[in-house]
Amino acid sequence: MESARNTFGKGFTPEDKKAVSAGIEKFKSEGLEHAEGEIEKSPEVLLVVEKISEYLNEEFQLLGIKTPASISADRIHIVDEEWLKKRFPGVGANGIYDPLTDSIFIKNSDQRLQSYKSMFHEAVHYASFKSYHADWKARVINPRRCGYTAYNPREAGHEHFRGLNEAVVDKTVRMILRKHQAELIRELRIGENEGRQRVSYCNEYMDVLDVIVDKIAGKKKEDRDAVWRRFQKGEFTGEMMHLRDVEEVFGKGSLRVLAALDSGIKSSVPEETAEQNILKYFQTDDVKLRDKIAKEILMERERLQYEKIRG
Repeated sequence: MESARNTFGKGFTPEDKKAVSAGIEKFKSEGLEHAEGEIEKSPEVLLVVEKISEYLNEEFQLLGIKTPASISADRIHIVDEEWLKKRFPGVGANGIYDPLTDSIFIKNSDQRLQSYKSMFHEAVHYASFKSYHADWKARVINPRRCGYTAYNPREAGHEHFRGLNEAVVDKTVRMILRKHQAELIRELRIGENEGRQRVSYCNEYMDVLDVIVDKIAGKKKEDRDAVWRRFQKGEFTGEMMHLRDVEEVFGKGSLRVLAALDSGIKSSVPEETAEQNILKYFQTDDVKLRDKIAKEILMERERLQYEKIRG
């Protein structure tokens, strides 16, 4: 079973592995169940779900990924804002993907373009590489990886590479929507006024990713699209070896800085300032300035590791 191959933990017997795998599959089956007060999907929503699978499969073919990308409409749950806040306290997003139950929750809204964009975004998370961490003695199973995001099973809310992950996901979504814009406008009957409505993207994270891709392409004398496609493919395959290019171009410790983008752990500077400084870190070629920025934005434990790596 796929869940058995992608599950990590200590001291597993063959029987334990089977039990853990069965536990993960049980969680995933729960993701198919209706949420309390869930809103019935309209034919238009079902059409959007169909298009999501179609477009993701197209991307997979371009990336040379043979595993089909498809999502069942039963895994997508449209719920009201209050339910979403109760289920996922502290999260103010328009949509959420839960990697443990393999389910998507979308906030019911009159702004259908934002809702559909959020559905595309969470569907990319759904199609991303996933692995799990199990403490079978304690009967606890948690997500370990989802795309590039790496979860810390001992520290709730601490995630590495979350900002990078969101950037790759949103960049993929933006590419797909732009590529199929004319078809979607026609199929969904999007008028001129509605088409001008603002739809949110993780622009700050995508700015960081774009700078990194540009500089890697320049340093390695590669086509920019080829570098980007490596990042995109890694989202779905779990391959991260290409991230060595980051340290090759930006120096030792730079991956720790990238991992800190939206990591969930507060540093000594406000989150918005940290995001701006991380962008500056990758924009500048001044090594001393990079070190100064890194030491300001990294939490103490990460800063000490950074200083050790830098020597």
